[in-house]
Amino acid sequence: MSPGLCLTTLEHLHARRSDAAENGDLSEPGYDAYLRGDTAEWRDELVGWDQVEAVARAIDEADDDADDWFEEHTDVLIAALAALREERADALHGVTLFVSVTDSDASESIENRSAAELNPPELSGPFLARYAG
Repeated sequence: MSPGLCLTTLEHLHARRSDAAENGDLSEPGYDAYLRGDTAEWRDELVGWDQVEAVARAIDEADDDADDWFEEHTDVLIAALAALREERADALHGVTLFVSVTDSDASESIENRSAAELNPPELSGPFLARYAG
């Protein structure tokens, strides 16, 4: 497991939605949520290594042999974003922070847990409802 910083904007999301609408992709169930939540569709994926280098070291130092290694790694990522939220509160006003894990059945629960822990209700609420009807 290695961390990466991914980011997007609402403007980018709207442009992707527009493209998807032209191609008829928005008629597919869940495609809109995919555009919003899957980092592969975001403006920048795996950028700013210097911002997550300390987190990568902490993950490398964690005991991968322990039964709870995955949860421990996830906790490190959430803690890093919590520190970022605290350190850069003004710059992150209106920004929803969350941890996502690719290729895991636990992705959605990790995203939901981290979003609830890292964001004020006005940001976490819409995020947690992203897949609702």
